[in-house]
Amino acid sequence: MKPKLLIWLVTGKCNLNCKYCYARRFLTQEELTTREAKRIVKEAHEIGVEHIAFTGGEPLLREDIFELLEFANTCGVEASITTNGTLITEDVAKTLKKLNTFLYISIDGVGKTHETLREKGTWDKLSRVFEILKKYKIPFATITTLSKSNYLVVEETIKFLKEIGAEFSCMLPCLLYTSPSPRD
Repeated sequence: MKPKLLIWLVTGKCNLNCKYCYARRFLTQEELTTREAKRIVKEAHEIGVEHIAFTGGEPLLREDIFELLEFANTCGVEASITTNGTLITEDVAKTLKKLNTFLYISIDGVGKTHETLREKGTWDKLSRVFEILKKYKIPFATITTLSKSNYLVVEETIKFLKEIGAEFSCMLPCLLYTSPSPRD
């Protein structure tokens, strides 16, 4: 059987320090160069991969992420990004739209619940991002990490996601990463 999907953690870097982050263990790892990353995309396509899901850390921190998305398109591979959303500006949204990139936005509840697991101020940023996505008609889904901090507000979260037009939502169990962050 040929693999159809490749989920690729392209960077360990992130602009947030979420309590449960699994990717922080990769913060100090050296990223592949653009040339090396393009080779992976090309070889994935050659063996039948139809979709590459770029994740991290925060993939929008990779300076070449748009180049990789464009290269995937050129190879005939669909691409998506899993992001915390805080780095999406109107210009970033326009580029993602042009590159036909599907987004998975991390959201861990509404308002303060989200900020309890992410960081203070992230809810306002995320709220603006949803307006930008709506403005540019960029399709998106959400990913929620469920924990004792937010499981009681799942119904409120799902109602909110329906209101903002999320195509679907994925809910994952929280697996606390207990090793100290290199940023600590």
